Amino acid sequence: MNLSPDITPAGAGSLTDGTLRFDRTLPGSVDDLWAAVSARVDGDTVVYDFGEEGRATGQVTHSDPPRTLVHTWNWPGLPESFVTWKIGEGNIRLTHEGLLGEEAVNYALGWHLILDELEGVESDPAQLHEYYAGL
Repeated sequence: MNLSPDITPAGAGSLTDGTLRFDRTLPGSVDDLWAAVSARVDGDTVVYDFGEEGRATGQVTHSDPPRTLVHTWNWPGLPESFVTWKIGEGNIRLTHEGLLGEEAVNYALGWHLILDELEGVESDPAQLHEYYAGL
């Protein structure tokens, strides 16, 4: 199934002026969602290990459990950017700021799939890439 440009995939984020934004309704309480989001935090360090694709790291710059987590995002060879998680009862807002060009498309795809995992659903990465590349 190909997505036409006027069809938005379920759970899709938006990209405006170098900022990705996702608003998702997810199963679970604030505490459950906080546990899922903060599972990649070790002290003040955040690590996202994508196996052969690489590893992103960051530093926690603000934490207000169980509602808010802000951290830097460092991917080898790319400028530092910033990720903010806002958690409510059954919902998450994720923003990723400071993105440029094709990296924004790749990050949109990645965050979409991470949020899908939290939601317990699966999406087709090729279709999502096509959608985000068209934004």
